[in-house]
Amino acid sequence: MEYIEDHERDPNKDEKGCPCLTCRIPLRAIPAENMARRAVARFQRQSPAFQGGCARLIAMVDDAMTLPDRERAEMRKTARHLVISLCKQDQARKDDLQPIKQFQSSPWYRDAFLMYTADEKAFWTARAYYRNLLD
Repeated sequence: MEYIEDHERDPNKDEKGCPCLTCRIPLRAIPAENMARRAVARFQRQSPAFQGGCARLIAMVDDAMTLPDRERAEMRKTARHLVISLCKQDQARKDDLQPIKQFQSSPWYRDAFLMYTADEKAFWTARAYYRNLLD
C-alpha cells in the first residue's frame, strides 16, 4: 500500500494511477488529496525558477535605468517579454494550486500557502519595477 501512495504522490508519475506490477493496468483512481500533493510538489519545484525570473526582471530594470534612451527602449522590449512570460507562469501556477484549497486543514497546506505568498510578493515587486521602467 505504501508503494501505491508514493506513486500517487509523485508528480512525475502517470496521472492515471499506480499500475499493477504484472499487467500495468491502474489499480485505482488517484485520491483527491494525493492529486493536491502532486500539485504542491510541482509548485514547489517551479518556485525557485519563478523567483529567479522575478529577480532577473528587477536586475534588467536596474540596468536599463542607466542606459541611453535607444538602448533603454530595446531593454524595455526584452523586459516586456519577460513580464508576459512571468504573468503566464503565474496564472498557470495559480491554476495548478486550485485542487489544494479543499485541504486547508492539512499540515502541508500551510507550507504551500507560504511559498505561494512569497512568490506572489516577488512577482508584484518585479512588476512594479517594470512599471518604473515605463515612466
